[in-house]
Amino acid sequence: MGKASQQKKSSRARKLGTRDLEALRRGAVQSGIPDAIVLDRNDLPPEQKISWPLAQLLQDEVSDHPTLEEYQSALTAIVAAWNTSLLPESERAEALRDQIGFDKSVPPEIRREVTQRIERLIEEKVARFPHDRRRIVSWEARLEGDVLRVVAAASDGPRHDTLEDVMRGLLRTMSA
Repeated sequence: MGKASQQKKSSRARKLGTRDLEALRRGAVQSGIPDAIVLDRNDLPPEQKISWPLAQLLQDEVSDHPTLEEYQSALTAIVAAWNTSLLPESERAEALRDQIGFDKSVPPEIRREVTQRIERLIEEKVARFPHDRRRIVSWEARLEGDVLRVVAAASDGPRHDTLEDVMRGLLRTMSA
């Protein structure tokens, strides 16, 4: 498919998205919520997408020539730190200890290493993105040709019901 065809396809997809947004707005008005705001995240500048700060943190976290697995493991640690950073500061250490301590098959030294890494990443997130309170609900690092792409989704409010899953994935990648 040539470049012109790709542009046409992209244009058609954007128009379909616009129609969907209009339908959502009409539904909101019919439901009695006339001032509902529906955001199309695809139209946001890169700096406003959750993948942008994740990619910034990831860039500093990996070695010089990382494998895809190293990228994925580092991104999982970053997400764990990000979501933990949304908790009140007084609750972070206990939540982290609870999440890392649940899998007794992971050696204590690995659990200690993971805890230290997450604590360092929490400090980094808070220092660099202190006002970003979005909770990351999905994430992926993937290679597209020679380019690493970070794809992520977030909710606008902090919730922590996925932290155990994040920590379980992180421990699994570090103990493998």
